[in-house]
Amino acid sequence: MSRVTNVMTQSQQEYRPSIWAVLLHQVPHVNITFHRIHDDSFRPESELYLESLGIIGSVPAAWLILTLILLLIYLLTRCCDTKNNKKRKSRPVRCCLSFFSLVCIAALGAGFWGNHVVHTETDKFVQATQQMS
Repeated sequence: MSRVTNVMTQSQQEYRPSIWAVLLHQVPHVNITFHRIHDDSFRPESELYLESLGIIGSVPAAWLILTLILLLIYLLTRCCDTKNNKKRKSRPVRCCLSFFSLVCIAALGAGFWGNHVVHTETDKFVQATQQMS
């Protein structure tokens, strides 16, 4: 009998969150209008809480997009620099970079458009399933 109670006390230890969970939970939770959410306790059923988590999660994505745009601008300026052009044909490289930058911009636009279409159709699907019941 003492063996069973010993196992129970070991499995019921107090939960201690990791340092990452503590640090990330201290980040202020804001909604889409950047107003602070006063009750930022863990509530996955709350739409405001989920919205604030989405905004926190979009910060690294925005940083990535910004750095990629800056890298693209830097590479385009380095490519088009003609100061040290020692009989080097840079026209094909310029055309290739221009083409791929346009492809990247088109892919980004297609992604935004696809996101909008998926969101619209998901809303229609949810409304249709709610009307069934």
